[in-house]
Amino acid sequence: MECSNDVLKGLEDLLRECTARITPVDGSLPAGAAFFVSSTLLVTNRHVVADATEVTVQPFGAASRTGTVLAPSMVKPELDIALVRVDADQSMPAVVLHRRLDLGPHRLAGFPREDFYQNMTGGIEVRLASGSPRFHNETKKPELLRLSEVQIKPGFSGGPVLNARTGTVTAVCVYSENPDDDLGGGALTVDEILDAYPHLATLAAEPPDATRRWREVLGRSHWESLGLVWNPNEQVDIYLDGDRSLWRIGIRPDDLALVRTVRDLGDELSDVLVGWARNSGRRDQSEVRLLGRLLSGALFPAEVADRLPRPADRTSDPVLIRLHVDPSGPLADLPWEFATDPRDYERFLAATEGYAFVRVDSHAPMGSGRLRPRTADEPVGVFAIVVQPENVTCWPPVVEAGTLMTWPSCAELSGQVTGSIESPRTASGSAAFRSDILLNPTLNMLRMHQPTVPVDIVHYTGFGYQEPEIEKDPRSGLDRAWIACSAGTGIDNIRPQRARDFLNIISRLQPSLVILEFGMPALVPPYDIHWRGYQPIGPVLLSAATELGFDTMVCTRPLHPHQHDVFNQSFYQQLAAGQTVEQAVQLARQTLMTESSIDFAGFGWFTATTGNSPRARFFDRPEFLESRGRIGRLSP
Repeated sequence: MECSNDVLKGLEDLLRECTARITPVDGSLPAGAAFFVSSTLLVTNRHVVADATEVTVQPFGAASRTGTVLAPSMVKPELDIALVRVDADQSMPAVVLHRRLDLGPHRLAGFPREDFYQNMTGGIEVRLASGSPRFHNETKKPELLRLSEVQIKPGFSGGPVLNARTGTVTAVCVYSENPDDDLGGGALTVDEILDAYPHLATLAAEPPDATRRWREVLGRSHWESLGLVWNPNEQVDIYLDGDRSLWRIGIRPDDLALVRTVRDLGDELSDVLVGWARNSGRRDQSEVRLLGRLLSGALFPAEVADRLPRPADRTSDPVLIRLHVDPSGPLADLPWEFATDPRDYERFLAATEGYAFVRVDSHAPMGSGRLRPRTADEPVGVFAIVVQPENVTCWPPVVEAGTLMTWPSCAELSGQVTGSIESPRTASGSAAFRSDILLNPTLNMLRMHQPTVPVDIVHYTGFGYQEPEIEKDPRSGLDRAWIACSAGTGIDNIRPQRARDFLNIISRLQPSLVILEFGMPALVPPYDIHWRGYQPIGPVLLSAATELGFDTMVCTRPLHPHQHDVFNQSFYQQLAAGQTVEQAVQLARQTLMTESSIDFAGFGWFTATTGNSPRARFFDRPEFLESRGRIGRLSP
C-alpha cells in the first residue's frame, strides 16, 4: 500500500521535526545528521560522532542540548551506526522504524554542509531519491540501500531515509558517491541496524509514545498493514519454542528465557494428543473441553495469562491472540485451537466472539500488501478447486441432529463451494466474490489452467495425506505431505501429488489467501493398503505460507463436507461484511461449534496462520460500511 500525496506531505513535515544536526560540543565542524527513534534516543553514523563521548544535538526548530554517545553494538561493533541519548522531551516526535525495504521513491533528510559559507547556520533539507536494495550473497538479506538520482552532500550522513511505500524510515544515509553531482550514495538498512541493536528492534516492533503523531498521519489501515499494533489492548503475542516434552513460552521473542519452562505435557501425552488429532471420528463436548483445559494450562502460565485481555465488545475489533510457533516444528501439530480461556474453561479461545486466535510464523516477512480493502464494484476473485470422486458409496453417512448426512457427489460438493463463495452481496446487490472453479484436475491441468477471475483467494476442497515421521528424516514436514488431484468416477482415481508441487503451481497466481479443506476419511482403499502408515494431513502445510509468499492460510484436518459447508458460508459472509481474515475464521469456527453435532471438535480443526501483517481485510471496516455506502452488514 503506497502512501498518498497528503500522507507523504505530512510525513515529510514530521521527518524534519524528527531530524537533528550533530556537531562536536563546541559547535564546530564536521557536522552530520541524526534522528529521534524515541523521546530520548537518536540514531546517527559512527563516523559522524567519531571518538566523542558527548556531542551537541540541535533538533530542527528546537533548542540545542548535549547528547551522550552510547557504546557501539556488541553484536556488530564495526557497523557505522551510533546511538546518542539525550534528556527526555515528551514534545519531541520520533520516526517509525521498519525492516521492509521496498523499491520506489525515498526521501532523505539531512543538514548539508556549505563550507564556502562558514558563517551560514546549518539548515535542514529533504530530498527525493530513487532506491534499490543490495542483497548479501550468503544471507540473502538486504544490507545496503543504493540511492540514485540525488545529490548527497556532506552533512546528510546519519540522516533518515523515508520509504514512500511503507511510510517508515527503512535506512540511514551513510555515504555519497560524489557530493558535487547527483550520483547518489548508499544507506545502511534498518534491517541490518535492528539486528545489531536488539533494543532498537523492540522499538520497531512496539513503537513508543513519541511515534504517536507519525501513527496518526499514516492512519490505522496503513499502520496495521505494516504489522504494527494500533491499540496494544487489542493484541497479545505468545511465543512458543522447544519440543513436545519441554518448551518455553514468552510474550516477546527475547522473553522466552524469562518465562518459566513448561513441562506440563511430556512426550507420551503430547504424542497421544497428536494421535488424537490425526484420527478421524466423533468427539463429544466433554472430551474436547477436557483437552481444552489441559492445553490452556500448558499454553498460559501465570505470566502470560495475566496479559490476556477480556474479549472485546461487538463495536470493537476483537482481541487478536497470535500464537508464534514454527509451522514445521514439533509443536505445530498439537491442536492449540482447543485451548480454553484460562479464566473461563467454558470458552474456547479459537471460537469465542471478541477474540481472534491465529498462528503466526515469526520468521515470515511482512505481508505483500496485495490484500487491500475493495469497493463495492471490485469483487474479490476466488479460484476454487474441487477434487471429489462421483462414486462415494463406500463412505458411510454420518449422523447430524438425527439426520443421515451422506457424502456429496462431485457436482453437489462443487455447488456447495460456489454457493458459499458467490452468495454474499454488496449493498448494491452485486456479488462480493466472483469464482472460477476447476473440477478434478490433474496436476498438469492445474498448471495450464488460466482462471477467469483475478486470483485473490485459492480455495481447495479435496484430500490430503502425510507421511509418518521417521527419526532423523531430514525432510521438512511440507516435503512429507501430499494433496490429491485427478479424481474420476471411482475412488481409485484419486491421485496424490506432492504438496510442494501443488502449492508451487498455486503460488504463481499470487493469491493473498489460500484455503485448504480436506475430507474424511482421508485414507480409503486402495491407499490404506498400499500406503500403510500414512496419516491424515495436519497443520504441517502451514509452513508453505512463508516459503511461497501467501499472506494467510487456512488449513483443516480431515472433516465431513457438511462441516466445510457450515464454515464456508459463515466465513465468506464475514469477509464480505468487512471483518478481518482472522475474525472471519473465528466467527466461522464459532458457527460450526454451535450448529454442528457431527463432531464437536470440528471447529478446532480449522487452523489459520498469517505472516507478520495482522488484521488484513478484503473489504472496508464494518463501522464504516453504511456511511460509505459500500458493503452492507451481513449476518454471521
